[in-house]
Amino acid sequence: MGLCSIPEDQYYLQTYLPRAALRTSYLMNGILAIAAVDLARSSREFNYILAALEYSNNASADFRTQLCDINQDNLHLLYYFGMIAAVFNFAMPFEHMSEIERMKMGFDMFLGATNIELTNIKWLFERNYSLNVVAGFEKATMDMVDPLALDRLSTVANELDIPAANEDIQGARVEDHLDGNNSMYRKAIAQLKYCFAEDARYLIKGYCLSMIPVASPEFSVAMGNLDPLALFIVMYFGVLLDRMARDPMAWWISSMGKDLVKRASEILQRSPIAQIPDGREGIFWARQQVDLPALE
Repeated sequence: MGLCSIPEDQYYLQTYLPRAALRTSYLMNGILAIAAVDLARSSREFNYILAALEYSNNASADFRTQLCDINQDNLHLLYYFGMIAAVFNFAMPFEHMSEIERMKMGFDMFLGATNIELTNIKWLFERNYSLNVVAGFEKATMDMVDPLALDRLSTVANELDIPAANEDIQGARVEDHLDGNNSMYRKAIAQLKYCFAEDARYLIKGYCLSMIPVASPEFSVAMGNLDPLALFIVMYFGVLLDRMARDPMAWWISSMGKDLVKRASEILQRSPIAQIPDGREGIFWARQQVDLPALE
């Protein structure tokens, strides 16, 4: 399904979850929705799109009723359905939506799954062994990343007078530092830098998605409102999505990363960030990373 980030995920996602779906209708409909949209993309047959939408609508209706009773036995299933729904919304070819609007919808879906997780994260760890494996990994170092390119995120924030965080969280897993004193932009930037480090060592596939819950719902709103700094951060996020999409398991991302960089950079080119030297260099770098020509 593209949610497999380490080998230990395979049993849970390929065996346990499908078996659980046999007795859980929202989960079964969610899996069938993903399968239908995959077939639609590979065959270009419109009837599969209609089937995908029907499965998704049925799943969502049942899922909402189950949210009234989150407990130790169903939290992990509700959480992973939330992730499946987020993947579905990334993969589904919605018309009349801009790249930024689609990304905001994806952010909101992932944030919804995170809210379920936070009901009692201990229950989730008890049900999924692979989460404990990831928690035991050593932290990635910044040795393999381009420090100049990533530092432009911070320097642009400085130029825009974004308050600094109260502690140095760069180079650490920022999900351990979610205190309310840090700016949402600073948290997003710090986590994004760490995501580039994880991407460089390629130990946890798709780790870049962790930037979404760290960035917060307020960040999603800012992105939807085309806030320049939010778009600058999301443009860098698009670079990681584009790299993630090179893995066949992440088929559902398709060209979203590249499309996001293209759209965000075009908007930023007409924003105050384009007047900042590191802003201009960041726009150039991001487009170069996804094989887009430089803007005039």
